[in-house]
Amino acid sequence: MMQSTRRMKNWFIRRMLFAGWSVYRAGVWRCDTALAESAAALAWRVARREKRCALAQIRACMPDYDSPPRAENLARAMTRHLALAAVELLALDRDRETMLNRVRFAPGALERLEAVWSARRGGLFATGHIGNWELMAAAIAASGPTATIVKGSYDPVLDETLAGIRRRYRIEPISRGAPELGERLKALFAAGVLLGVLIDQDTRTPGVFVPFFGRPAWTTSGAAALAVRHRIPLLVGWIHRDGLDHTIHVEGPLTPDPALAESEQITALTLQATARLEAAIRARPEQWVWFHERWKTRPAEESA
Repeated sequence: MMQSTRRMKNWFIRRMLFAGWSVYRAGVWRCDTALAESAAALAWRVARREKRCALAQIRACMPDYDSPPRAENLARAMTRHLALAAVELLALDRDRETMLNRVRFAPGALERLEAVWSARRGGLFATGHIGNWELMAAAIAASGPTATIVKGSYDPVLDETLAGIRRRYRIEPISRGAPELGERLKALFAAGVLLGVLIDQDTRTPGVFVPFFGRPAWTTSGAAALAVRHRIPLLVGWIHRDGLDHTIHVEGPLTPDPALAESEQITALTLQATARLEAAIRARPEQWVWFHERWKTRPAEESA
């Protein structure tokens, strides 16, 4: 019964998304911000479990937002930001040039990316769900060969639709469960491709516990592991919103200590990348996905 209910819910969500997409592409909606505000208001009312999770994590991690009113204000701002990011994804599909003109690179950011592409050895780009990360990927792909690791959602049809959008912006989506993934990545690096990896969520992938907002967080170590094993650079980046404009920041490359064992190098790089993403989130906390249960996995000594 529960599985049947979930299938019906997923079908309804998918149909609503596709219906909204069709209406938007037809030009019925002329004001992106008005559409985003409407979507945010609806999400705030119906996404109760996600709202509770966001409020709890904001109060636990952000001392300046430990009171219920301040935590709720931040959570509402996050909801509005995410709704606008979703509308911007639709706008990107409808008018790529206009949307990319809203994106700029911070000083030195594009140069760091170009250094990786010009070396023709490939590279890693560790990032998180900060700002409009899909718009960031499109802007980076417009500058050089780019691929990204993606995780399947509850709906294969929706996954394939998003994959089609990404391919139109020259982003090659690579499923983390793809057969012969290692060989495929090796070929991409040989072609000089920059591979983006999201590392800011608690996922069922190989990882390590590193501090994140003062608490141990299970963090995927895939980006660091690939950088160490293939001896290619690891960059860290994110995008921040300023109204309707966006700025991409890129730091690194992060350098592993050759005196350390391989596993220690991977942990150290994951720690460094996570610390830089945390600083970016603290700078604009309303632009991170607080509704994700980030500290779900606990160290063995805590769960014992």
